[in-house]
Formats: sequence, structure tokens, C-alpha cells
Amino acid sequence: MHDDGSAGAVDVLLPPPASPGFLRDFLASQAVPGCDELADGAHRRPVVVDGAARTVTVRWDRLSPAGLPVHVGPGKADALEPVLDRVRRWLGEGTESPAADRALAADPALAPDVRAWPLIRLPGAPDGFETAVLTVLGQQVSLAAARTFAGRLVRHHGTPVAGGAAAFPTAHRIAGTDPARL
Repeated sequence: MHDDGSAGAVDVLLPPPASPGFLRDFLASQAVPGCDELADGAHRRPVVVDGAARTVTVRWDRLSPAGLPVHVGPGKADALEPVLDRVRRWLGEGTESPAADRALAADPALAPDVRAWPLIRLPGAPDGFETAVLTVLGQQVSLAAARTFAGRLVRHHGTPVAGGAAAFPTAHRIAGTDPARL
């Protein structure tokens, strides 16, 4: 038997967010067409580590007090922990701040929102380059237009993965593209 370094799919349970509806809705509002898929109570997207993509599915519909179920599709065995690290960063795990909530709740104008959405996580993205591109796009145009432009980048320059989605293009790939094609 030949060991090619691949591993099967893995299911993990991440700590549940304190304000899951806010986090789910925020991430959905940032979803990039062709990269992120939202269906059947799940948010699915490729996460790339060292050039290899694994499809990650966050199961919002199966959230419980025990945790947030995440399915990581098959891929390189040695990439599982780095993929999970990126998922944790994307979901903002560990960014809740009771001190920030207390300070914001002291402002009468903000207090109702702090009560409605306690301990909001500060979500990120699975990839720093993707974050930078989306931030620049979002500063130039509306969120809807930024998502449209990002979706075009994914469609024309992303790396196709199983299931019809594509991973957000890498900095190297974009740098090697003729500017007229961008």
C-alpha cells in the first residue's frame, strides 16, 4: 500500500460562539460568489494551505451548547491542523471580549446592541491575502459590488476544487496575471 499523505474527511466540534446568529449572518454577508456556498444551514468554502485545498463546511444548523460542528473534507493529512487554525481565525474563535462588552455597555446608545449581541466575535478570513483584497475592494465600492468583483476574481483566477467551487486566488497567481485581464 502506498501512503500518499492524504487523509479522509474529519468532523470537529469548535467552541460555540456567544452570538452565533450575528456571526453566521456577518459571514454570510461577506460570502464571495463561487468560493463560499450557503445552503441547507451550512456555510461551505475551500481553505487552502500550502497550495492544497480542503473544503470546509460550518454546520450552523447543528450548533449546540456543546459546540459548532465543522466538517473538513479529505486532503493532505499534515494540513489538517493548519486548516483548522485558518477556520478558527475565520470564525473569530477566542476574540470575544467581556471587557469590551462592559465598556461598550456603559454607553447608553450602545447598551441595547451589546445586550442583543453579547460577546460578538471578530471574524477574520481563512487567508491574509484574501482579507487584504476584500478590504481594498470594500473601501472602493459597496459591499455588494465588492462581493461581485471578488466573485469575478474567483471565477477567472481561482483554483477549482471538488464540488464546483473555487478557492480564492493566491497573491502569486494574481501577481502573474496580465493587468489587462484583471
